[in-house]
Amino acid sequence: MTIPLSRRAAAVFFPERCLCCHEPVPAGAGCCEKCAASLPRIEGDVCPFCGRGKGRCSCGHRRRHFDGCVSCFYYEAGMERGILAFKKEGSAVTASYLAAEMAAAVRLRTAGLRFALIAYVPMTARDRRARGFNQARLIAKALSGELLLPMGDILVKIQETAPQKKLTAIQRSGNMLGVFDLAEGAVVKNKRILLVDDIITTGATLDECAKMLKIYGAESVVAATVAATVLEERDMG
Repeated sequence: MTIPLSRRAAAVFFPERCLCCHEPVPAGAGCCEKCAASLPRIEGDVCPFCGRGKGRCSCGHRRRHFDGCVSCFYYEAGMERGILAFKKEGSAVTASYLAAEMAAAVRLRTAGLRFALIAYVPMTARDRRARGFNQARLIAKALSGELLLPMGDILVKIQETAPQKKLTAIQRSGNMLGVFDLAEGAVVKNKRILLVDDIITTGATLDECAKMLKIYGAESVVAATVAATVLEERDMG
């Protein structure tokens, strides 16, 4: 990734910070060397359906409305701290680093697939105002630049829901039913779509988004997330 001169100059006075430990790092580094070496990367033999390594696969190859999932990291240790901080701050620098990691994973695990556009998991207008940004949109916008694909505000969330993290797997699926729709004027018919979110847990949110995209004619939907949680048996429902 080429770092613009203006960004490198700005970093002299306002140093960029490590995603995990928040110590100063060179412009564009994203993580310090120590944290980068310890990030819980998803590598090796990976389940194409839930995006986790085969030893941590939680889906049993159960098909969903999305046709596969690519995730870069497990949601633990430094990556958990980093994503939680990102959700509070909405740092464009962090979004850029995460998008670069996602782009590499997408290229590796979807080799041969040509996507038409990037979509993302939306928030309600109320939640977006409360937070000030949608972290999935920030990542999707940065990923658009990495993959040279258009990003669209394709989906809208039309109903408020209970926080997913407080629910069981079965409750998560029910919590998401009917809460998304296609944005006015969006066209997805016969398109292969890359659907972005920050984290996948049970996949209920991504599944409902993918379902709506396919109802409106999308050819296929592949989910892409920064991180995947490691589910205990009790979490799987």
